[in-house]
Amino acid sequence: MAGSVRLGHLFGIPLAIHYTWLIAAGLATVILSPAILPFDRPGLSTPVYWLVGATASALFFSSVVAHELCHALVARHFGIPVRGITLFVFGGISTLAREARKPTHELLIATAGPACSLTLCVALFTLQRLMQPHWALGSRMILYLSLANLFFTLFNLIPALPLDGGRALRAAIWYFSGSFGLATRIATILGHLLGFGLIGLALFTIASYGEWILGGLLIVLGWFVHSAAEMAQQNAQNRDLTLGVTLNDVPRSDVAFVAPDTLLQTLVYDYLLAEDSAPSLLAVMRHGTLLGIVTAREIRRVPSVHWSHTQAQDVMIESSPEEFLAPMTPLEDALEHMEVGRLSYVVVANGEEERLEVISYNDMLHFLHGKREEP
Repeated sequence: MAGSVRLGHLFGIPLAIHYTWLIAAGLATVILSPAILPFDRPGLSTPVYWLVGATASALFFSSVVAHELCHALVARHFGIPVRGITLFVFGGISTLAREARKPTHELLIATAGPACSLTLCVALFTLQRLMQPHWALGSRMILYLSLANLFFTLFNLIPALPLDGGRALRAAIWYFSGSFGLATRIATILGHLLGFGLIGLALFTIASYGEWILGGLLIVLGWFVHSAAEMAQQNAQNRDLTLGVTLNDVPRSDVAFVAPDTLLQTLVYDYLLAEDSAPSLLAVMRHGTLLGIVTAREIRRVPSVHWSHTQAQDVMIESSPEEFLAPMTPLEDALEHMEVGRLSYVVVANGEEERLEVISYNDMLHFLHGKREEP
């Protein structure tokens, strides 16, 4: 997510924070410290209230991380690669390389986060009851954290995508209907209704009470829910388009095979600028072995004055075993493989060097776009 800063890794999963989360944490601290705590527990110094408010915000940050981490760990247990966890203004998001392939997996992944938050709510409430006779202010802070986790759980369980409740609903419909596409359509319709409902509530709040800050946050939240539901629907359509499709079905890029010592000026004038069937990819080969790939992008990075003495092997993207896939590899698996490995192309190895073929990520996207346009 643009505007995010990497914090580190948890259980091998990248953790990042978006700048909007800092805004949310700041607002929570401002609301809690001077507006709520002094009325709840009067008589303490201002720095104490601010310290407790900031601590509560930091602890809620940790509880959101735990919520998303449970999603991620369950997904990884079912073999779904996790790209990372990002915290932003409305909580967090676990970015998975693909959707679950079984409704039971989808259900367990979706409910893992709310189960974690509800467990934290109960544990914090129990801790608050134990602390209350001994430390009133601290127990109050723990109570707020417990209530925040309860609200976070209930909101996430609303049965509308992209919320956890929407994913759970999709899993249930998918299980009983056998159709992932139908389940997604129903859950996304509810997501759109929720998004527009939040926007309507925001306008009512502004018009009736003049609460511009709350209303603005509700508008942003509603638009986020609506947009995320739309994205979920597009992902489901792409998934349907890839069913039964293998790499054999995807048209290949026009590829020219060149020697590693071929000069860039030769690549440009004899290949890329060729009037008839200019290739989009140049495969650098030595004795039947693929060494790497050169595209116009790699050549553009070299000033033209150096083309006469710069060779293809100097600028190529080196090939690796991960880029070789069988021709009958399902397209969905190939896309996941490329996204996880951050690959721009794969090599279809037919067992015969002269039939070595290259399929780029754009080839796959163009193929899916063409299928989507079919009547």
